[in-house]
Amino acid sequence: MIRVDEDPLVIPLRTSRLFQGLVRRANGGVSPQLVATSRTLSSRRWSINWEDVASVSIGRMPGTRIRSLAISPVRPGALRRTPSKTIRVLARLDSLARQPAMQYPESLFDQPLEEIIAALSRKANRPLS
Repeated sequence: MIRVDEDPLVIPLRTSRLFQGLVRRANGGVSPQLVATSRTLSSRRWSINWEDVASVSIGRMPGTRIRSLAISPVRPGALRRTPSKTIRVLARLDSLARQPAMQYPESLFDQPLEEIIAALSRKANRPLS
């Protein structure tokens, strides 16, 4: 039996008007978003089970002062990515630079990062930061 979460948390991600059409096409016609269920956190490009999430915290984008939502897995293989050579190369570069596996700048969100982390913690049923 497949278990379906009755109440997923959907967090829309903003895109600039300039790239909106391109981003939608790259996402199969769907606006970019993070989706949290009681079992997983995911986007169109990746997915991770909550038990494999080491932390969700506020970090900084590399080389800048821009705050970001940083998602770190307990081990590198825990993050399941959409098959893509480009994504694999970028993930390897992030790893070499000791960056979080997934990072989203604060400007993509309509809410403060603290509120997003609190909502994700409630969905995961545990503290994440």
